Amino acid sequence: MAQEQSWQFNFLSGWFQVTIDSLDAPSVIVTKLLNHSVPSLLASEILPFRNIVADQLWWCFTRLKYPDDNKPSPKKTKELVSKIKSSEALMSLLEKLVLRCIKKRDGIPNFEEVLESFVDVPKAGSWQVTVASDQKALLTSSTLVAALLQYINSQVQVPLAKVCLLVGVIFC
Repeated sequence: MAQEQSWQFNFLSGWFQVTIDSLDAPSVIVTKLLNHSVPSLLASEILPFRNIVADQLWWCFTRLKYPDDNKPSPKKTKELVSKIKSSEALMSLLEKLVLRCIKKRDGIPNFEEVLESFVDVPKAGSWQVTVASDQKALLTSSTLVAALLQYINSQVQVPLAKVCLLVGVIFC
């Protein structure tokens, strides 16, 4: 019995197929996110920490569980977030506290010195490889850069929320 040939119709007629995942220019070029730890990226001009905090502050204050009798109104929360963003001293303090939490959790003392000895390709086990291997992160993001940025945001959210809890208790 002769083996049947598998047959597939090709609409491309000799053209190469290219898939474009996004037509928008990325906010950050993916190569700038490689070979950096999350704390070193946040301390650099690549991803200014203040921009991430500005994006995440509202999220943090909406996730706090206040006692029912002391729950601030959305208007009061918005005013508090605006005051925090406009305070240079408070933003600097938030940056130091959150970066300290991230470094302590990651157990990375002087990580920048270790990175200098790495080659240009991310090592297996680095956070970039973890994100690129995470099917859920890739499916919920439009691009790899978006998945990497979402991971960085998630690393900032929990320590920032803990610090915001103290700020919320003090100011509310």
